[in-house]
Amino acid sequence: MRSTRFRFVAFTLIVAGLAAVLLTQPRPTAAQPVPTTPAPAKDPKKPEEDKLEKISFPENKQTNELFRGLREYAESPEPNWKNLFRVAQLILDAKSDYFFLYTDGADKGERRSVKEETNRIIGKLPKEGLDYYQQFYGPDADNQLKAAKEDGYDRPKLAEIAQRYYHTKAGAEAATLLAAVYLDSGNYPEAAYG
Repeated sequence: MRSTRFRFVAFTLIVAGLAAVLLTQPRPTAAQPVPTTPAPAKDPKKPEEDKLEKISFPENKQTNELFRGLREYAESPEPNWKNLFRVAQLILDAKSDYFFLYTDGADKGERRSVKEETNRIIGKLPKEGLDYYQQFYGPDADNQLKAAKEDGYDRPKLAEIAQRYYHTKAGAEAATLLAAVYLDSGNYPEAAYG
């Protein structure tokens, strides 16, 4: 019985000692709340600011004019394939890509890559136009694809062929080969994108 009482007293003294140490320590003061100024009320008559206006999109006046001309050629009832594809290839062969701001139609206000839109326009052309494109630009694309294969499936060359000549047989093959090269190297996101 005595050992139980001794244990109880020892335990009580230890707890009391710890409490005394903790209570005598200086307490950190709580941070005082800082008053904030209320946000200015929004004017319901003023339209909200377009967040994309803060981003700078590269544009080129000459490229935009070429793209407008390409759209006009493609929308004409009987397009002149030679002129249409010359303009399209000028855009696709450029070293830089730019953005085009649509100012009319369903796409009004949207900015899109000029090269991607050019490939989209070519892809929507009738079979007659695609056959002309293959006949006119296919041999050049074939030669470049052959060189890329000889260079050990050079990725930059395959990517360039796929972008510049996507709607030729060699361009489609270059895109497929590029995806396979990325898959083989374990670069799955690039393979899916390509």
